[in-house]
Amino acid sequence: MKKEIKILSIILTTIIFYLLLQGCSEDSPTKPEGNNVPALSSKTIDNNGGTIKTDNIEIYIPPGAFQTGHEIKILNSSEDNLFSTNAASDFFVVDGLPPEFAAPIKIKIKYKGTLSDSSFVAIGENNFISSLNEETISYHLISAKDSAGFLIAEIPPINNQSLGKSLVNSSVNEDKLSINLGAIAGYVSYLSSKKHFNINTPSSVLTQAYDLADYLESAYLKIQGIGFKYSKRTRWPIEVTVKRFKKPDVYGYTSASIWGNNYGYLEFNFDKMDESDNMKVTAGHEFFHLVQDLYDPRSGYSKRRTPMPNFWLNEASSVWSEALFIGNSNYVSSVFELNAFDILKGAKTGDTDPNDGTVTQDYGYGMSSLIKYITNKYGVGKLAEIYNKISEGKTPFQAVSSVLPINVGFTWHSFLKSLFSFDIYKSDNFRPALLSSYATGEHQKFTIKNASDSLATYKSKLSDCSATIFSVENQFKEMSSNAMLQFTCKDWKFQIYKYNSSSSELIGAGKDTLTVENYKKLTDDGYRIAAVLYNDDYDSPFEHSKDYQMEIRVLAPQTISWVDFYVEYTGTFEYSDSDTTYTFTNDATIGEFVRNVSSVINGNSITISQDSTDSYYQRSTKIQLTFDDINNPTNIVDFAFDQTENGTYNTKEISSVVGSNVSFSTEKYGNTGTRYIYTGDISQYLSKLSFLRQQTIYDNSVTSTELKSYESQGKIQIIVEYK
Repeated sequence: MKKEIKILSIILTTIIFYLLLQGCSEDSPTKPEGNNVPALSSKTIDNNGGTIKTDNIEIYIPPGAFQTGHEIKILNSSEDNLFSTNAASDFFVVDGLPPEFAAPIKIKIKYKGTLSDSSFVAIGENNFISSLNEETISYHLISAKDSAGFLIAEIPPINNQSLGKSLVNSSVNEDKLSINLGAIAGYVSYLSSKKHFNINTPSSVLTQAYDLADYLESAYLKIQGIGFKYSKRTRWPIEVTVKRFKKPDVYGYTSASIWGNNYGYLEFNFDKMDESDNMKVTAGHEFFHLVQDLYDPRSGYSKRRTPMPNFWLNEASSVWSEALFIGNSNYVSSVFELNAFDILKGAKTGDTDPNDGTVTQDYGYGMSSLIKYITNKYGVGKLAEIYNKISEGKTPFQAVSSVLPINVGFTWHSFLKSLFSFDIYKSDNFRPALLSSYATGEHQKFTIKNASDSLATYKSKLSDCSATIFSVENQFKEMSSNAMLQFTCKDWKFQIYKYNSSSSELIGAGKDTLTVENYKKLTDDGYRIAAVLYNDDYDSPFEHSKDYQMEIRVLAPQTISWVDFYVEYTGTFEYSDSDTTYTFTNDATIGEFVRNVSSVINGNSITISQDSTDSYYQRSTKIQLTFDDINNPTNIVDFAFDQTENGTYNTKEISSVVGSNVSFSTEKYGNTGTRYIYTGDISQYLSKLSFLRQQTIYDNSVTSTELKSYESQGKIQIIVEYK
């Protein structure tokens, strides 16, 4: 359809914001001119009304507009000219206006040169701009009439209903307003196809303004399509101003209104209008902010006076929404990439701090990953449900938790798993390799360079719904092939990932202690290891934090080469054959030197089995040992020895020893062995000591020698030889 230019008289929709609190310093951003700028004219105007003027500007306040007297000043503006050649006059400041007045105020500004296209009065007011995270002077254009060298326009009144005085902490009557005014020419107005947006733009970028209108109408439909409603705004179209920005890299922003939901407007950077993809994303992002403002239950005055309590949620949702407007489900916003790891800082960061709003904003950019996690898992309609809860007065985390099957705290583990498996977002600037860079700014990065690098300990604290990353890199080529990596953080939950430049995979999750088996092989395959420790406590207002101590150990489980096991004792034996039975006492030994022919290690326990044969016997031996710490043993918790020997001359011997909780004295045996030896009352440690020898003699009768009892004094010796 052919696009047509509408040169029209714009309905009076100026937005005036509170700029001057009594007692502000001269460099306060709410009064950019400062107290030291001399007034061009000054006059006190009361309920009777009056006029204040200079040669170039005149302000007329009708009778009944003010309830009491107010000193009104006109000053030269020190603001940069952001309208360039479209500025048709000097800019001025009108200071001292009350924040509510009952009748429209008439403005006359003397213009310079010849007017072209449509003419406006630009009114600049200081607004808190969420996308900039700061107050700045934003401009709204009022249609103006030419009258004998002056442009004439009116500012509509501000009343109690729009101010929401009952919601304002301080007395409105004690506050003053300050606005910037100037004449503008060479602008045209273009009404979008669905009449939801009126674009006021320099004629030089009119073609790009057509595209901007289409982007905004598309965003209107997409945001509406995921469940958001616009019923709290009954006045359309939304006014859109194109002008130069003080910050040349900014593409656009939203300005809400002191008059309330019907007067919010948008501004876009003249110098960025040619960048179609970025403008498309910005148009949707900033329009979404305007929609979010409809769900903010505060008054217009409060919205513009202070940062919003749902600041992080608004930024997170708008960043998430950019993929809708660009039309690419794999799209990853650049502001997310820059702030992806800010989610680690915790829920407290989401509370708006007027002294450090940048932290909250960056946190919100990063938390777009949580919004995508929720919409992926539960559907895009959940986001509108969250904002319905915001409109009821809930905080962002309360709102999110109230629409999920489980609250944010219980969701935290699965969210982090999706995030750091890079299932939510993945791009060149947000990729697995960055896990090592964000191991708490590399302060929690453990690099193993030699055998002595076997332990790293980190201490700090984490607040509610936060996390921290530990990264381990192996540069020790001679590391044992069966080395393990053990993470221990008592009473804490964490996740273990193996990652390289292109992939990240969760390989373990749990509490207290997690062990990475085959660590050397993983490093040989090009992987690093990351541990994500997290606090999933959810206790608003998130004031608490918990201390942690993470220990990362390199375990090189030493293969056991052999075990020499012996119990020396004095026993009473019973001998019997077919003719006789008698008892005798004798010193004896049960044990064996067992090579590690077959062994199974399970935690701190080892089972060694050996079968051997020679010309005299066939012997099968099994030894089971449990250590307090198999890698650095000091005691044997329990042990068991079983042996069966079938020898020549038709003999068979069966021996068995079982013991537990033996506090052996230990000593080194050679270079790699550990010797456990106990001499004394062995009966207190042995639960079983048995021996039976049987022999089949020439007449096929069987003789037997069986241990019936043993004396308490004896000796237990176990030598363990490690490779």
